[in-house]
Amino acid sequence: MNMIAGEKKSSSGFCLHNGGSQFIYYVPKENHAIDPRMPKEARGKMMTGQWYDPFTGSFGEPFREQITQWPRFIRPQSEGFQILILEIE
Repeated sequence: MNMIAGEKKSSSGFCLHNGGSQFIYYVPKENHAIDPRMPKEARGKMMTGQWYDPFTGSFGEPFREQITQWPRFIRPQSEGFQILILEIE
């Protein structure tokens, strides 16, 4: 999987993406939430996601939800940054 950086894909943080359906977001510890900017053509489709804590090596529970114009995800409590992994189905 080739990931590229660039293009503002969220309200804050940093995103790697494959130019299609896969997104990996770095969410700073200072952020309470992240608002990913999903492609317009993806609205109404479903996406799956999962949080990853690189400090403990643990994954959160996977989730699935419909893509809206302004999706928002609350960052899990932790002492450091978190990673949000999203994929459009």
